[in-house]
Parts: sequence; structure tokens; C-alpha cells
Amino acid sequence: MAISKGINKITGSLQGMSIYTMRGDDKIYVRSKGGANKSTIQNSPKFAKVRLNNKEWLGCTLLASNIRSAITPLNRLEDYAVSGALNALAKQIQLEDLAGEHGVRGLFLSQHKEMLAGFNVSRKQVLETVLRVPMNYTVDRSMVSARVSIQSINTELHLVNYRNLPFFRIIISLGSVSDMT
Repeated sequence: MAISKGINKITGSLQGMSIYTMRGDDKIYVRSKGGANKSTIQNSPKFAKVRLNNKEWLGCTLLASNIRSAITPLNRLEDYAVSGALNALAKQIQLEDLAGEHGVRGLFLSQHKEMLAGFNVSRKQVLETVLRVPMNYTVDRSMVSARVSIQSINTELHLVNYRNLPFFRIIISLGSVSDMT
């Protein structure tokens, strides 16, 4: 069903055509519907590689979802599409598995945890630019515990209070994310 958004602005489906806009663009795009149907993709030998790619991508999205769950308290700070960035990061971790075959490569976050270093849920309010004191941490995997040490904070020197709020809080979240195969 097509939807009119004003004169000469229609989006949706109309007689085998898809009419749509893209984010950040005012143009209206039209393409004909086509491509293989679900049954063909699932059964045809021509689509064997597509099935392997879909299987691997499923693993990437599951790992990204697990990472998102581990950092749930930070969701309200997001100012961009974090899920897409985590999916891309998971794909990079998956490509590091050189022993696994295409379609069954593992996602070993424990071996490549350094790839998460520097990942931020906000591009405008990066922690290191808002709170300017060194933080040290240790993680004890066997005891499932962590210790975080933050030096004394002089709010006039070490805190960039760009919104001039009367209070601040520091949220520290310890979550676990398993390797996936």
C-alpha cells in the first residue's frame, strides 16, 4: 500500500514497485520488486554462500545483542545507532577466527577484548572528555568481580559540566558476554 505524504510524495508499494526515501535525503526513490523468494534462498544450491553469510551474520547480531545487554545502564546516553556499530565490531571479531570455515566461524570476544577498547555509546559526550581523571580497574574473571578506582574529583577542574547540572553520577556496569560458535 502506498502512502501519500503530500503532492508528488508517495511512499510504499504500488504494483510491483517500492517507493521510499532514505534518511538524510529528501529524494524519493523507486525500484522494482524482485529477487529470490525465501524458499529459493533456503533450498537452492545457487544460494549456498548466501545461507552461510546469513548464518554468520546471525552470530554477529547475537554477540552485539549480548554486548548491548551487558551495557544496558548506558542506553540513555546513546546519541547514534549503537547496534549497527556493535554489529560491525562483532563482524570484525568474527573475521579474526582464521581456523573456522566460512559459515561456522566463531566469535571469540575473550581473545579479542581489546577491540572493544575505546568503544563509546555517545559521540558527543565521550567519558574521557567529560571526566578528566584517571581510572584504574581490575577484573577477576574467576570470582566474577571487578574493582574500579577513581581518584578524587575536583568538579571545577576535572568535570566538564556542559549542561551546568547541580549533580553528577558515575555508573559502572559489570556484565558478562560469552564467546560464541
